[in-house]
Amino acid sequence: MKYLIIAFLFFTLTLSAQTSVSGNVYDADTNEPLNGANIFVKNKPQIGMPSGEDGFFKLNGLENNDELVFSFVGYESKTLPLKNENSSNPLS
Repeated sequence: MKYLIIAFLFFTLTLSAQTSVSGNVYDADTNEPLNGANIFVKNKPQIGMPSGEDGFFKLNGLENNDELVFSFVGYESKTLPLKNENSSNPLS
């Protein structure tokens, strides 16, 4: 099964405890961006979007205890918790 790589480019916490997260979704084997990967908040599917042509996504209005779910047809889904820190490291 293929795997996703998720690189968070921007991860900020605001004083109101809401978070914005943006990044890119890539194929772990080819390092190619995935257009149309689904990114949503676990238990809040109304907060989500597909990744763009370059694998880019941006979600607003998240809370510190939310978990992001990444999925794409033919790939293993990945669930990642948000953390109370800035991040710029790729996750796989």
